[in-house]
Amino acid sequence: MSANGAPDALGGFRVVEYEPANGTHFKAVGGDSFIAAIEFSNPVQAKALLVYGDASQLGSPHRYDQLELFAHKKLRPVWRTRKEVEANTMNRTSLKKSVVGHN
Repeated sequence: MSANGAPDALGGFRVVEYEPANGTHFKAVGGDSFIAAIEFSNPVQAKALLVYGDASQLGSPHRYDQLELFAHKKLRPVWRTRKEVEANTMNRTSLKKSVVGHN
């Protein structure tokens, strides 16, 4: 998979820092992790990307799920409404508020 972008010093929209990998290739070693493009229209349109995925847990299907979009110079839609978020929810966890007693 290839990365795309330019070093920060060149003013790239997608910042990617490279280092030599072998004689003729380079590998991406750092850069932006979040990219967003927002159109302030009515309704607002937005696309974004969390380049390296949305999870740090080993084995998560979301660990690198947005890296391919980045390699193909694409962004994903931003889910802004409750309906959009619920339509794309994989699971839910309810958290109970705990009350800490005083001594």
